[in-house]
Amino acid sequence: MQLTATTNHPTDLDVFEHWLSQALCLHAAAQALSEYLDTCR
Repeated sequence: MQLTATTNHPTDLDVFEHWLSQALCLHAAAQALSEYLDTCR
């Protein structure tokens, strides 16, 4: 991920929404993985 030095810094809300979407994506992936592992057992 490239961070460019610009004058318009992201707001706290932008950062929060970014990390929230990342966390939801990770959560969904982890859930799918655990379901997949359950079917393999």
